[in-house]
Parts: sequence; structure tokens; C-alpha cells
Amino acid sequence: MTPLASLVLVLRPEEDLILPATLGNFGHACFLEIVSSKDKALTEELHSDKKDKPFTVSLLQGEFTSEGKRLLASRGKEYWMRITSLNNNLSQLLLNLDEKTLNAVAISDGRFEIVKIAKEAGGHAWAKSATYEDLYNQRVAEGKDIFPKIRLKFYSPTTFRSQGQNIPLPLPRLVFYGLAQKWNRYSPIFLGDDIAEIAEKYIHISRYKLRTHMLDFGNYRQVGFTGECEFLLKKYGDDIWQRIIHLLCDFAFYAGIGYKTTMGMGQVRRMPTPM
Repeated sequence: MTPLASLVLVLRPEEDLILPATLGNFGHACFLEIVSSKDKALTEELHSDKKDKPFTVSLLQGEFTSEGKRLLASRGKEYWMRITSLNNNLSQLLLNLDEKTLNAVAISDGRFEIVKIAKEAGGHAWAKSATYEDLYNQRVAEGKDIFPKIRLKFYSPTTFRSQGQNIPLPLPRLVFYGLAQKWNRYSPIFLGDDIAEIAEKYIHISRYKLRTHMLDFGNYRQVGFTGECEFLLKKYGDDIWQRIIHLLCDFAFYAGIGYKTTMGMGQVRRMPTPM
């Protein structure tokens, strides 16, 4: 059984810290340092993989005070950062972490005490684990809760790279083809290679509440969208492809959607419909 993991590190700064407004690249570096402390070979493998990396890292979340174009993280307050894994070796490493062997991390120029490592929903709303097989059986084999509408909420700025261009819109082809590529790369269950064509022909945006945001990564900026989008699945043949689309929406919780998911972008989860 191949595990999917979503861990949340609950953090407390050791002192008041002035941080960059966008911490995506620092969160990415923090994640690699954690993995390197346990398995240097795996870190090198993750770092050298140039496409569809098997992990995501969220932006640092919590209550900040604005200090011009920077943020103040206050000593004594709690913040959190989420890490997900699509890869068996990485998932096992993350699920074996505990506060005794990993008690602090560095983000940007500051150190944070690890208050808690949440691995299941009881510990944090964004923590959870599953297997590819479980997701597939629930949605595809059993066809559980298959509806003609699906609603996704994009919690962090999301964008796509297509033909050398940034596209900050949840176009069905880009959303579902990207998810299918990641699934087919890391899952033992192949979903086929026609998702892009199906998404373009038979999935339409029916409603949305979206806005754009600019993330400043220091040496470059990235525009993305946040908010909610409802997709309508049109009737086409039997319902197997609709089951697969529902499966991919479940998978998005772990895989993220779009570009720069390893640096805080594309954090998403499915929502109850309708809007």
C-alpha cells in the first residue's frame, strides 16, 4: 500500500522575527533540511528531480503583524506549515517524525520550536493520511458520492505554466490534466492518458469566486488566484471518467494544483457543493 501523507508542523518562534512577506522558498529550504537530517540520499533525489516533485510545502500560516513589506512573527504565538508527500519513501520518513527527534527548524533567519507534528485530522484540519488504493477504491471502484458538480477551494495563490506562459485561471484542462500526470507518475494505479481531452470537452466552469494575488519571492514575482470554483461534469458515456475526476479532486489535497506547489502555491481542497 502506497501512503499519501499530509503533516502539519505547529511552530513557535524562539524570539520576535521580522520575515519576508512571502516565505515559500524558505519553507522549501526548511523541508529539505528536515529530510536531509534523516536521509541525505533522499534529499538529493528530491532536489535533482526537475518535474512533478512528489511533495508540497505550504506558506507559513498564522497571525502576523505587517512591518512595511515584511511580517512580524511574535514570540509566544503559534504558526504552522504543512508538508505533503506522494512518494512511499518520503511519506514513511515524514510519518516517522516526532517532536523528540525534531524539536526545532530554521525558516529564513529565524528559529522555530516545534510544538506539535500533526499527522491526522484530529491533530489539525490540514493533517491526514491515505493510500492511493483507498482513494481509488472509494471513488472509482465503489463509485461513492459521485455528483455532476465539484467545488474546489484554492487557499493559496495558484497558477499554471503552459507553453511558456503563466495562466492564473482554473481552466479544467490545466487543473485535471496536471493532477492526472502526478497521479500516474507516483501511483501504482494508472488512470489512462486521455484526461486532458476529456476535461477540455466535458468539464466546464459553472460558478466561481476568485481574486488574484501577487507573491514576491525576492528575485521574482508570481501572480496567482485564490477562491472557489465549481466545475460541471457533462454526461459522456458511462460514469467511469466522472469517478476518476472525483478521485483526482480528493488527490488534490495531497498533490496541490498548478505551479510552484513546493513553495506554497496551489494549496487546495474540495468543498461540499453547491456554492
